[in-house]
Amino acid sequence: MATAWESEYFDKVTPGERERAVPPMVPQQTPPPVYIQPQVSRNGIVASIVLRLLTLIFAVVALAVLASNTGSFQVSTGSATSVKTIKFTILSAFTYLFAVCGVVAVYSLLLIIVEMIDLAVRGFTTHTLVAIFVFVLDQTMAYVLISAASASANGVKVSRDESNITGYKFDISCSNLGIDDYCTKASASVAIAFIAFLFMAITAGVSARRLFKLP
Repeated sequence: MATAWESEYFDKVTPGERERAVPPMVPQQTPPPVYIQPQVSRNGIVASIVLRLLTLIFAVVALAVLASNTGSFQVSTGSATSVKTIKFTILSAFTYLFAVCGVVAVYSLLLIIVEMIDLAVRGFTTHTLVAIFVFVLDQTMAYVLISAASASANGVKVSRDESNITGYKFDISCSNLGIDDYCTKASASVAIAFIAFLFMAITAGVSARRLFKLP
């Protein structure tokens, strides 16, 4: 005789029907890190964008000042007198600074776009490989920019001294050529490049902090 607990009134299965097996619960998979909500605060991303924007502005200004820097002087050869014009390309250090400022400006613009997208959709720059890539590039850009600015600072010193900056066989400088404006604008572009480096270095520090805070 069946007990009450074994009767059909206490069973959830209809008499004659086999008990259905309950499927095992499948554990929910953890999404890959790229889709995890970033732990970096929104303020950190905004600060990085602002710093990159400042770097971009100062790099473009330094590039523009350097590109527009020219000087004219007269050269007498016998009875003939000719007017010569020099540009920033007269010294390789200035050409180097011009190229570096252009690269830093383009790089900063690209990273601003990337981080603005990241600010909207979140999660892209928090991927470990991307964060490492950005960190390495920030460090590289800061190093290259400070090396170019330092070399150009020495170029300004050479231009102001009694040194050959025009390619002629005799020593001529900004002072005795009457092109002091040339050296002044060159000094201004170098100073602006140093300011751009300052913001680039701070940006590199921010990217390093974001990298080390990733899980």
